Amino acid sequence: MTAQKKIKILYFGAYAFSFLSELPSQFEYEIFPADYDIIQDEAELFKQGRLNPKYRKAVFIFNEGATLLSHKNLLIELPSYRLLYSHRITLPSDIAYVLAAKGAYTFDFADTHILREFIAKQYTPPVYGRKLEMDYIKVSSTFEGQVIKKGHTNIQLIGDFGTSFTQLLSWRMTDIMEAKQWLEAYLEIDYDPKMTDFVLKVYLIEKNTANFKQSFEFTAEMLKDEKNTAFYNAFDEDMYLNFALFVKGSGELKVAHLHVRDTFADDSYMIPGGKAIQDQQNLGMEIGYYFEPADFKPPLAVYFSGYRTAEGFEGKNMMETFGSPYLLISDPRIEGGNFYLGSEALEEEIVSIIRKKLAYLGFTTQDLVLSGLSMGTFGALYYASTLSPRAVIVGKPMLSLGTVALNERIKRSDTFATSVDTLMMNMGEVSISKALEFDERLLTRFKTGDYSQTMFAFAYMKQDDYDDKVFSEAYTFLKQAFPLTKVLHKGLIGRHNDNTPGIVRWFVKQYYNMMEIQFARNYEDRGGR
Repeated sequence: MTAQKKIKILYFGAYAFSFLSELPSQFEYEIFPADYDIIQDEAELFKQGRLNPKYRKAVFIFNEGATLLSHKNLLIELPSYRLLYSHRITLPSDIAYVLAAKGAYTFDFADTHILREFIAKQYTPPVYGRKLEMDYIKVSSTFEGQVIKKGHTNIQLIGDFGTSFTQLLSWRMTDIMEAKQWLEAYLEIDYDPKMTDFVLKVYLIEKNTANFKQSFEFTAEMLKDEKNTAFYNAFDEDMYLNFALFVKGSGELKVAHLHVRDTFADDSYMIPGGKAIQDQQNLGMEIGYYFEPADFKPPLAVYFSGYRTAEGFEGKNMMETFGSPYLLISDPRIEGGNFYLGSEALEEEIVSIIRKKLAYLGFTTQDLVLSGLSMGTFGALYYASTLSPRAVIVGKPMLSLGTVALNERIKRSDTFATSVDTLMMNMGEVSISKALEFDERLLTRFKTGDYSQTMFAFAYMKQDDYDDKVFSEAYTFLKQAFPLTKVLHKGLIGRHNDNTPGIVRWFVKQYYNMMEIQFARNYEDRGGR
């Protein structure tokens, strides 16, 4: 097994910190005394005013006397959510703003135990997250009620669950929990608390045996917040991990996916600084987002993740290369995403998050770029109708999701079942009439936008077997409704997934072009493109 790279801890300040030597073995540290000349910078923390890439994932600790805190232009270069400083330090307002935007943490350095525990729990690699899929749910043979499975959107159970907690569901999926690992569970579930109650039980089983070692129980109230469902493998060896749902009462219960993730020292989701919002009208399903203020200069680039069954965020490394503030948005619902659609409240919250980040940076929607690849293109196009951004950059676009679902039967047989789940989840049933109605609803929404100040860049496949009409429909509409709007486009030969590298290359090229032309960014001092 390849050894994990150690996380660097860089300590700046006047007082030596003995606790650094007490950190777990996956950390290594360097100490920079108060008189370290950051301008001379013999350690080459910075190169030509840019953070040395080898410190991009380091954790920076600032105690009293840290001279780096006097250099705003260098602080801006430091990685977000990886900065810790003493509560005794008095900061000028401009430095305080940068640290707050970067998600810096304040600590009483006299309590080294709390500081050590925070670092160990917040930054220990690698980040783990897994979705226990609905296909692995097993309904107890003793349940005599009605069971309705709606694709990968949810499983519905109706009937009498008994007067005491009885096992109703289990997951035929054995996972591994590493020794000394913290995890947390989040269950997508909908129920009537007046009629039904439940408990999620977690079991640790000795590997390669059936020997039970430990269990954890989480009530319905605890499961409302995954921070209340953290559990720890205190053993010195890895354990098998099993889950079961115990229910009592009667009525209707809807269950979708069970998410198992690394837990952090704060409320981060999937990575330090990650956040999540919940769609309370749809089993509490989540949308994740991550904000990076970078250099605080326009634009704010929003990237919607494509289809992915894995937990976490997509595109972080790519977006970092552009150097501007960015916002990643991910959709871990159903099998690989629900195209960023949901209840009215959820969609409004997505727009609200983008607007709040713009306001925080002092930007307007003319400093906003919406972008995405494949499934992520829908998010960019859909929310462009509300936000009227400066630019929309998409690769392998999709907009007519009803058509995408209909194409699953013949055009690309049994290739993208998520499209059918999306139709089920948003329209309530799978039928030709509902698919066409879905298309009309989404196209109408797109056509309500004001794109008079928006530039579009489309990279599309000419024989796309997902949505083969999105470019022609969008282009025709834009040229008729907004004849002065610039629409850049490039079509490649093939089906949806035949030339993803070619699509990504053009996508990235348009990002650089837009950054240079629209926002006067210069990439020569970053080593070019």
